[in-house]
Amino acid sequence: HQVCNHSSNSIWKELGVVMNLIVIATPLIEIPPSSYSGMEREAGFLAKGLRLRGHDVTLYAKTGSTAPLDCRLVEYDDEKDLSSLISEKNFDAAIDFTHEKYLSVAHPDWPVINNFQIMSLTGNGINPVFISHGQKKAKFPNTEGPIIYYGLDLDEYPFYDGARDGYLLFMGQVIREKRIEWACQVAIATNRRLKIYGPQWGPPEYTQLLRDYQEKHPDLIELNDSIGGQEKIDALSKAYALIHPVGGMGWAEAGAIVILEAMAVGTPIIGSDNGCIPEYLDVEPPVGFVCNSVQDMVGVVDLVRLVRPKDCRKRAEYFTMDRMSQAYERLAEEVANGKKWNI
Repeated sequence: HQVCNHSSNSIWKELGVVMNLIVIATPLIEIPPSSYSGMEREAGFLAKGLRLRGHDVTLYAKTGSTAPLDCRLVEYDDEKDLSSLISEKNFDAAIDFTHEKYLSVAHPDWPVINNFQIMSLTGNGINPVFISHGQKKAKFPNTEGPIIYYGLDLDEYPFYDGARDGYLLFMGQVIREKRIEWACQVAIATNRRLKIYGPQWGPPEYTQLLRDYQEKHPDLIELNDSIGGQEKIDALSKAYALIHPVGGMGWAEAGAIVILEAMAVGTPIIGSDNGCIPEYLDVEPPVGFVCNSVQDMVGVVDLVRLVRPKDCRKRAEYFTMDRMSQAYERLAEEVANGKKWNI
């Protein structure tokens, strides 16, 4: 996909290709999210990006959300309500970020694009879009569908090239599949602080495992709940590196928005060889390290100081809200004209 500046909005209007589009977020987390979020944050970015490109956009989101710019907002609290809320086809295309894809099940002939950020196809599986090659290869190798990467509104992530506090940072779901115990082991082996932020959605015994690390190493391990806003930006900006050792129990990291967020503010990455992560990090000049074990991660910790923050920011500038929006814009036009795949 090629980058298209916001100044091109008028060109779309002159060509008469202004579409009436729907973006459907999950009803689980408000937009904009106050703390942890992946799917909802990206749905909000997409709605904003499509509106900036000159289209009429309606955002379906959890009650209490705020639509970006002058997008219309429809609030709802249960995915099952979607088919009744959208009972008439009064749009050119809908882009569905929900888990269960009720809209395309209720109306399989409608122009709906189903964005998949999870581990299995749900709904009727028509018109899927994936968010990385790694996700598709690991979980959907035989499924037809394009790949559209996450995109950030980089205005929300100011570049930081100042002094850092020297800690490792994990930010994401506190679940077994994220292998946060690896991050704990790296912190202990390198005598470097680790700050963990995220919703504790895993089984109690996994959270207890991390608490045990914290109790045994109180000067090194810090387990916290989710954070958002400026507190989140500060944590990302001041970190020595984001450590992202995901991949346990058959996990395939689909999008890892936190890696893009960290690079955007200039923070290097220590990541595993899982899902989308190599696609983000295998570049020159380096923005981080792809590792296969705790030993690998321990071995690269000192090398992180050689990564230049400006190179991290430059890499993040490839994954923009406008680039993502342009890709969905093109696909929405094709779907509005009758295109279907994986049927």
